[in-house]
Amino acid sequence: MAESGTLLAVTSDELVLIGYRLHRVSLVAGQVLLSMPRGQAKTALLGRGWHGIVGTAPRPLTIVLVNSDTWRLEVFWIDRRDAKAVVRALTTERDATGWRAPASSGT
Repeated sequence: MAESGTLLAVTSDELVLIGYRLHRVSLVAGQVLLSMPRGQAKTALLGRGWHGIVGTAPRPLTIVLVNSDTWRLEVFWIDRRDAKAVVRALTTERDATGWRAPASSGT
């Protein structure tokens, strides 16, 4: 198990990457590594993990920013619902950034 890592926090206004470390059985939040307005997120995609004999691999969460930077994070099965909510929140229509989520075909 990793002793440190990065968490993604999504508020109504911004995306924040926060460092953490493991202390015995609890997580201790560290410093804010990066913060930016939510409007800077262009797309978000939650990929598929795979199931094997040993267990389930984490799913990739990819966030592409308007400046073409890409954040790639891993989502474990226990956090899948939260990750789906983040993707839904970040892929809605964005008037401020001038892009719209693709319309679903009604056929």
